[in-house]
Amino acid sequence: MNTELFPHDSFHPVLRLYIPYWNEEHIRQEAIRYCRETGIRDILLFSDAQYLVWNQLSPQEIEREYGVWSRSIKAFRESGIRTVGINCSLMQMQSKADHRNHSDYDFWLTSADGSCLHNLPCPMDPKLDAYIDLFFGKLAATGADYLYMDDDLRYMNNTVGNSLGCFCPLHLKWFSELTGKEWDADTLKEAVLNDPELRRTWVRFNGARLEEIASRIGRAAKRANPAVRVGLMVPCVNGIPLSGNDLVKTAENIAAGSRTLLRPCIGPYQDYNRKMVFAGLYHLEMTRKIFGDSADYTPEIETSPSTAVSKSATVARLYMMQGLLNRMNAPLFTTVGYCGDTPFLEPRYPRMLKESMPFFRSVLRHAPEPSSRRGIGLFSNLNAPLQYEAPVKNITGLYFPACVLHDILDSAGLPHTYEKSPVSFLCGIHAAALSEREAEEVLSGGVFLDALAAEILVGKGLGSLIGVTSVTPLPYAAAEQCVMPEIFGSYTGSYMQSRIAQPGTVRRLVPEPGAEEVTGFADHDLKHLYPAVIRFRNRLGGRIAVLPYEIRETADNVAVYHLICHQRQKMFHALTDWMDPTLLPCRFPDGSEIVIQYWREVKHSILVLTNIAYDVYDSYELESSLPLDHAQCIADDGSIRPLKWSGGILHERLEPFHPLMILIQETAGGD
Repeated sequence: MNTELFPHDSFHPVLRLYIPYWNEEHIRQEAIRYCRETGIRDILLFSDAQYLVWNQLSPQEIEREYGVWSRSIKAFRESGIRTVGINCSLMQMQSKADHRNHSDYDFWLTSADGSCLHNLPCPMDPKLDAYIDLFFGKLAATGADYLYMDDDLRYMNNTVGNSLGCFCPLHLKWFSELTGKEWDADTLKEAVLNDPELRRTWVRFNGARLEEIASRIGRAAKRANPAVRVGLMVPCVNGIPLSGNDLVKTAENIAAGSRTLLRPCIGPYQDYNRKMVFAGLYHLEMTRKIFGDSADYTPEIETSPSTAVSKSATVARLYMMQGLLNRMNAPLFTTVGYCGDTPFLEPRYPRMLKESMPFFRSVLRHAPEPSSRRGIGLFSNLNAPLQYEAPVKNITGLYFPACVLHDILDSAGLPHTYEKSPVSFLCGIHAAALSEREAEEVLSGGVFLDALAAEILVGKGLGSLIGVTSVTPLPYAAAEQCVMPEIFGSYTGSYMQSRIAQPGTVRRLVPEPGAEEVTGFADHDLKHLYPAVIRFRNRLGGRIAVLPYEIRETADNVAVYHLICHQRQKMFHALTDWMDPTLLPCRFPDGSEIVIQYWREVKHSILVLTNIAYDVYDSYELESSLPLDHAQCIADDGSIRPLKWSGGILHERLEPFHPLMILIQETAGGD
């Protein structure tokens, strides 16, 4: 049994697969052969076949799978596999079948509109406790090194029918007892939308049960096997606050006295949308910021359902590298889904693993300290959604901006960080969490604000610090004109399409005296309507740029992903320089979509460039104040070689999603 599952000084890719009871020995031997051929020494078994089976195994099915788990763990250890874990779920929803004749529950997950999911039990159903004790006791009794609870420890119906949590009769009964007021689904739904204090009480009431379930899982596993580690897959971070449970406490509860073990996801399951490949790193980076060095991490690289047809080997390689850059050295790699196929079903993955092992090990040796990351500062307060003191029309408006903000910054070539920075980007709901003192501290530096953040700050009486007297809905705008020559240069006077201007998500900003118009809204006749983006220097010395659009991920605002164009890319760069001309380490003058990641330590810096377009770059202009003349980079074979850089031109081939990691020795100074 391993007390340190994945030593931090080495790379530990983990093969994640299901061993089917109908083809057990063959797939088990295929897994052993796969590990030998690729150099993998760790395996994570999946407890069931997901879509092919019921969402919860019956007691008889648990016994059947228990035999497969136990025999597989024994065979893997005899073959030299270093660690074996089991990944399981409790309230997954892959099967949409009616489970009432399969699973014995009295209450099922119910939304405020009355729709009931008869494939998911209500988390508060007392019968769930008995299932947890049986299931997790059996999992731990196999002798597995660790168990993972999947990301279904949440209310899977959140936002369905514009509601949060479960509105089944049991929830309504117990919440009525808690509050001393009788509730039905309709009146409770309206109260959750319109009463911030009641909303907090309701969400935390729902979340308390999830924390209890986590504790019960940990206890059940430890009773059967005191040495087993129990970890938590972190759900999509932007929705966690609205499930009501404290994420850190939940992870600690499920660990049951052991060190916290986490499985953050790295990006979406597919790479169909090139813009989301990097933006999806939001969940990994937020998780790392929240837990820091207090946890062990095994980030998930999911390819479900269709192997490289869903996610290319190139993107899988990129994600493994990104895990290493965040000091996460044990990626869980699902190669074929959970239908019982051989891991060799996809030939491109083992080829990539064999070829890239030296590269991964070199990246790990040079991985930066995560806190040394530099760029535009982002916010990570998980309490923000519940501190929003206003009614909401749609529950989704309480979600964090998440991937969409990452997408905007990545596409603009703007590095970001979750560390404190002289320039920050305050979006929407995050502004609700700031006290007046905290808000003034933020506004004394350089800050980008989206429309909702501006609206919240004006509501707090801080309009004079952001250069805005009022923020009201803007019913219509056809175009946005580039107004300020200092910002736009040759683009001045040109227009940008206003496809981003969806109803209800764009605002009219009424500027304070002294605020400057950067862009302006125009109608279909190109007549100027109102200021759009404004910038402002406040009495605290802060330099503020206010955007007239909300940056959030909702069904009525997906078009915000189209915000970046050459003009706005130039605008964001120029405004960042206006706020702090030393912040950006480099830029591509031609507007290339190359993601820039930057870490600055005392004696050296690390710059990672990743092309997220489909065009290949061979030689290109790169403006930078960094000492690149003697910089080095990591070659594909893991060796260190000189960077091909001269006269402001970078002569390095950048293929799509094939990152270039540059190592820069500082000549003097440092942070």
